[in-house]
Amino acid sequence: MGELFESVATLRFFGDELIPDRLSEMLGGHPTLSSRKGDPVRLAENGSEVRAPTGSWRLKTARLRPGDLDRHVIELFRHLTDDLEVWRMLSYQFKADVFFGIQLATYNEGVSLSLESLQAGSSRGLTFDFDLYGSEVHIAG
Repeated sequence: MGELFESVATLRFFGDELIPDRLSEMLGGHPTLSSRKGDPVRLAENGSEVRAPTGSWRLKTARLRPGDLDRHVIELFRHLTDDLEVWRMLSYQFKADVFFGIQLATYNEGVSLSLESLQAGSSRGLTFDFDLYGSEVHIAG
């Protein structure tokens, strides 16, 4: 398995009834980005303003080169509550996951997560969501 070129991760909660300040209080940390349903939000792609279709609370890690998914998991949970009941309640009430953006430089890069990272996510009721961005190399056949 080759080295992962680049990665980034975001802890995400979504829901119509989501109140970002309440989640921050319960988790013991502040998001990188948050909004309530109906709040004006600016789209990064073109700068236009739209209304948030649902509430969101997102905590993003710094990009890592080379990529390291386990480091992202550690960083996301490092300053948040260890109370698993809080996590399970929030993940039951809202759509909750850890999103990984993975940039590949070649066609043969590997991705793995340690058992500790998998347990950290599952014990909190979180799913892991992966977006893989490929290189310009195409495999013939």
